[in-house]
Amino acid sequence: MGSIEEAAFETILVERPSDGIIVATLNRPERLNAMTVRMFEELEDLALAVDGDLDARVLILTGAGDRAFCAGYDLDDAEELSSLSPMGMLVRQERAARALATLRSVRIPVIAALNGTAAGGGMSLALVADIRLATPSVRFNAAFVRIGLSAGDMGASWLLPRIVGPALSADIAYTGRFVEAQEAERIGLVNRIVPAQALLAEAVAMAEVIRASPAGAIQLSKRSLQANMEVSSYPAALELENRGQVVLTRDEEIGFPAALDALGREYADAQEHTGAPVPGLAVARPVTRDRTNSGEGGFMLQFEPPKLETLTLEPLAGGSVLLTVNRPHRMNSLTVKMFEEFNTVAHALRDTDARALILTGAGGRAFCAGFDLDEIGVIATMGVREFLRFQEIAAGGFAAIRALPFPVVAAIHGAASGGGLALALAADIRLVAPTAKFNAPFVRLGLSIGDLGTSWQLTRLVGPGRAAEIAYTVRTVEAEEAVRIGLANRLVPSETLLEEAFTVAKQIAGNSPAGIRMSKRALQHNQENASFAAALELENRGQALLTRGEDMTEALTAFKARRPPRFTGR
Repeated sequence: MGSIEEAAFETILVERPSDGIIVATLNRPERLNAMTVRMFEELEDLALAVDGDLDARVLILTGAGDRAFCAGYDLDDAEELSSLSPMGMLVRQERAARALATLRSVRIPVIAALNGTAAGGGMSLALVADIRLATPSVRFNAAFVRIGLSAGDMGASWLLPRIVGPALSADIAYTGRFVEAQEAERIGLVNRIVPAQALLAEAVAMAEVIRASPAGAIQLSKRSLQANMEVSSYPAALELENRGQVVLTRDEEIGFPAALDALGREYADAQEHTGAPVPGLAVARPVTRDRTNSGEGGFMLQFEPPKLETLTLEPLAGGSVLLTVNRPHRMNSLTVKMFEEFNTVAHALRDTDARALILTGAGGRAFCAGFDLDEIGVIATMGVREFLRFQEIAAGGFAAIRALPFPVVAAIHGAASGGGLALALAADIRLVAPTAKFNAPFVRLGLSIGDLGTSWQLTRLVGPGRAAEIAYTVRTVEAEEAVRIGLANRLVPSETLLEEAFTVAKQIAGNSPAGIRMSKRALQHNQENASFAAALELENRGQALLTRGEDMTEALTAFKARRPPRFTGR
């Protein structure tokens, strides 16, 4: 395939509003930009040309006119379909699906600027984009069932449940109803609604933000996000991420050391101008037994606390444990030692009778501001195997916290940035203060969003479109938005953040310990189970085991006696 300029398109108009940014407009406004055999061919040719253009950084896909992005397959062109043999129709379908799959797999981000109806195949085309911006007039529908076809068309049945969830996908697919712009934004089908007159300008502005980051970092971020939607195993996702980061630190075009220096200066300025700590937030305190006789009730977990330098570990009444990232003078930023200590903490707790772990940051300025830039410069001098080993230790520390057999509740205030975001994602439940803010600045360092499990976890929490925007633009997600999009569970006042976390832990501790642990296993393992049948198999065995434990018998006895149960977990 030659350059984009050499391609002779009939149904698509191609422009370059600025360096590295390509705008492809479906150009059949008189037919609501409806699809034809020729358009499918040209979409595939466009994707191949874009992929072969090393100067291309972002592709924007939109529709001509103001009535439709793409109204699906052109019914005038569809008349001939009835005359095709079954094998002829299969070939036609495969070529159409191949065009959209090729477009989705281009190495650069694809932004869909949706300017009207996206129906049938038009919705499928919108779904292959990484990010979707929409005008208020946008409407989606999957009207396949109304014409005797299936909603399983050109990737829609695979992509839609991963973007909006299976229940909403079933609603949209089975009823054939329209999803208006406001609902589309609320459920994550589009990233943002923008005024019609500003749609293309907004898309280009976003593309320019993405273009400002190193190309390799953006492209490997896209690979990580897409590949880790398909990788069923969390450890396999970490394996992919670790190798990606090693590759990027050795990319001379990125200039990793220079990027570190620039970000270090920015970080120093931020440290200098940061205000006083927020009142009411917990500060670090050493491991202590003071809470044993505090009158809070419940048993105190007995274990030998490890010696820690960057973290503090405190047993709480009721069997919960408080883990505090304890470097407030450095905004609780991560170090090599801290990654090692996360592994140490997980090893110390994993075989205990702990009921829940509360994870927070010392001081009032940050939960965790990512990797400490005073220490991160060491990475640039590491050899390939040395850096891979470091990456494995770092990812392993967070994975060990995530894999603890009891729930992890994160109480987040201030910045959760980069590795701090990854740490927050390792928790099962996230409570946020109004000061909480999340971002993933990996691409600004020339690195990928594929770091410490972020590309695997973030997509599953907020959906692929929102994850892509957070990854490529490095924008900050404030506390209220974090709750709205599912990145956090609940917004609570700063002054009661830690107490709310204690309350959640107490609620967890009031339930069957065995039931809680088996529930966590089921929830985590069945995120990784590709087969529904295998998920049922795991669940069935879990329930069978629990019915032979003491907790279920105690629950039934307590119910009959009208008293609270006294669970043992045995």
